[in-house]
Amino acid sequence: MRITKWLILFCLFGMMDLGANAFIVDGIAYQSNDDGTATVINGGKYIGAIIIPSTVTFDETTYIVTKIGDIAFHGCSNLTNVTLPTTIVSIGYDAFNHSGLTSITIPNSVTTIGHYAFGGCSGLTTFSIPSSVTVIAEGLFHSCVNMENVIIPSTVTVIGKGAFSNCPNLNNFEVDSENACFFSENGILYDKYKTTLIRCSEKKHGSFVIPNTVQIISDVAFFGCSQLTSLTISNSVTSIGEGAFIRCSGLKSVIIPNSVTNIGKSAFQGCSSLTSVTLPNAIAMIERYVFEECNSLANVTLFNTRPPMIYSNTFSNPANITFHVPIGYKKEYFASQDIWQSYRIVEDVVYNYIYVNMDDNTFLHILNYDNVNNNAIIIEDGCKSIDVKEDISLKQISYVRNFSNTKWQSLYVPFEIPLTEELLEEFDFAYINGAKLYDWDDDGIAEDLRIEVFKMKSGTLRANMPYLIRAKTTGSKTITVNEATLYATKENSIDCSTTSLKFTFTGGYETLGYDDIGGCYLLGGGTWNEVKEGGTMKPMRFYLRINSRDYQPFKAPVIRMTVFGEDDEVTDIQSPLFQEGAGEAPVFDLQGRRVEHPENGIYIINGKKVIVK
Repeated sequence: MRITKWLILFCLFGMMDLGANAFIVDGIAYQSNDDGTATVINGGKYIGAIIIPSTVTFDETTYIVTKIGDIAFHGCSNLTNVTLPTTIVSIGYDAFNHSGLTSITIPNSVTTIGHYAFGGCSGLTTFSIPSSVTVIAEGLFHSCVNMENVIIPSTVTVIGKGAFSNCPNLNNFEVDSENACFFSENGILYDKYKTTLIRCSEKKHGSFVIPNTVQIISDVAFFGCSQLTSLTISNSVTSIGEGAFIRCSGLKSVIIPNSVTNIGKSAFQGCSSLTSVTLPNAIAMIERYVFEECNSLANVTLFNTRPPMIYSNTFSNPANITFHVPIGYKKEYFASQDIWQSYRIVEDVVYNYIYVNMDDNTFLHILNYDNVNNNAIIIEDGCKSIDVKEDISLKQISYVRNFSNTKWQSLYVPFEIPLTEELLEEFDFAYINGAKLYDWDDDGIAEDLRIEVFKMKSGTLRANMPYLIRAKTTGSKTITVNEATLYATKENSIDCSTTSLKFTFTGGYETLGYDDIGGCYLLGGGTWNEVKEGGTMKPMRFYLRINSRDYQPFKAPVIRMTVFGEDDEVTDIQSPLFQEGAGEAPVFDLQGRRVEHPENGIYIINGKKVIVK
């Protein structure tokens, strides 16, 4: 009996070396395992419909069949159907790759399916992934050109790269639970929160707009979408995966927004109709093959003032491309890499002259390049320097700053801030009026230095000038000004003097350390503190330097702040004035002059503001 089976198999498969522990029963090749199980292995050119048994007996030993091995049915073009038993727990990589399979039912016992297991199975039209599977492997259905429908269970948490690439007829992803980690919408497969675009139907044609919730376009997401002619990438997108638009031969023009910081290898490879590309200025490197086989590409626009790194195979036909760079930066490109020197570079990009130091922190996000007069920018507090070369008219300026407390802090920004009712509901603002020394005990030695500021009820904060700001609640806050001007950054000061001292409040746009402002004073958390060794000042702040009249540094004994214009700064109320003990303390007006016979009003007594009635 066993001899007869071997003779039949020799006729079907020829003389094959199946390796140690391999055997063939009923035309199916197996590999025995040490744990008493068996794995279906590649035994030749399987034909027709095959039923895999749950157990197999060979040489008087019975094995439980638990696995379909790697490449077990690879290239079996005449194989039409396979029935799997419920003992199967895994299917290996390339197991049915480029087979003639037209149908298969995967039991719920299967927990893993290897990459490209069903790749190139052009006969498959529908497929249901069992609920026991949590990962759809890389390239699982790659080039299943007639696949129309895939059912994804709610258990799936990962969909691998190119799992559905080159499946031009796959327009329906059925996700069997509203709680699933993925969902489909009009032939597009997203993650649950629609932040990752996993796969687009290759029947997608004409124009397509990436939704503004999407942050990541996955690898080979638009593989072979040859009918896609126009693409709009929203500025929520930060990453474009490898081969994301490979062989989208209908695409003619692409503008990649400045939000994108990463473009994977071969992202637009084979986009043969692509004629123009605009690249974002946050890209530090353009990977290999990104525009390979884009033989119609004629114009590449770069907004980078710091030239991105490129490779010799980034572009297929660089001799036919004009590279457009910001005015005044051609020399930067030539100096950055020898490869740029062989390219045709033209300085004609109107740039808004904002210098972004990528090494120190990107703090200005340019949202719109269409017209320099319609740009919108976000200035994030915490950057290490700001350098605006000349005044720029902008559609919108937003300043983002985190407030850890509700005390007064310093403010110095390169744009004007109109004090609207809405803004004053969220913040208080004040301007510096001067500084005074007080000798409360009349001993001839000033022991109290007062910085006087006036709380603002209306008006406009001027650009490049020191002001005070106080948030009414803690947390991250945004100040937005529409139709604004971003002024050229410069260091400005407010000078105040007494008969013996000079006070200078100086603002700036770069991080300053002890060597620059040691011995000066910074306002933070409502108090003035001397800058000690190791201390620094952030940009968009100001510091106070105190010198004597002969320009020698002066160390202040105590620095306090008097805020005019708010009733909540009054710390005591006396009526009548000369209660018991009250007349023992000297009384001063708000200008620091001693008053012998105060009338109704606000005065300074014992360092406190007092209302006299």
